[in-house]
Amino acid sequence: MKDNADHLVEIGVVGRPHGMRGALRVFLYNQSSSLLYDIDRVLLRTVDASEPVSSEILNYVAAGKRGTLTLRGIENRTEAEKWTGARLLVERRVLPDIDDGEFYVEDIMGVEVVLEGKSIGKVKSSRAQGGVEVVTVMDDSQEIEIPLVDEFVQELDVEGGRLIVRNIENLPRTTTKKD
Repeated sequence: MKDNADHLVEIGVVGRPHGMRGALRVFLYNQSSSLLYDIDRVLLRTVDASEPVSSEILNYVAAGKRGTLTLRGIENRTEAEKWTGARLLVERRVLPDIDDGEFYVEDIMGVEVVLEGKSIGKVKSSRAQGGVEVVTVMDDSQEIEIPLVDEFVQELDVEGGRLIVRNIENLPRTTTKKD
């Protein structure tokens, strides 16, 4: 498990600007999160930037699947447009504590996925679908999406970096290209 408090965790993505005064539409991966009400700063990373930019939160308003975020230094629509598509990040230390047996999806990125004692790849990405977290597992030749529900998950050892799965024979697979 990643336990570095300075580790950056992606919590959402910036959409197009909202209005003329520099507000950003943001889409949080956890739409029920109140985190942006509780913290003072976020970091933004554009696709072409190696280092994120830290910015003070002036205001946040949740609105269904998206929210509106106002940050110090972004004062008009033109400045806000530069951040469209940027990733919204926070330091791991600001995330709420979790109970035993719970984990953040970030904690399972890259873990080995095992079926019947054999590695079938590593967790590459994750997305929520219908209230269920679905991980994409990738090996050298294919990707498979596995819902994190009891039917398919035999054991998840976050600390040990291993996800043991079962009953995945009928889940759809995508063949990937080899270089």
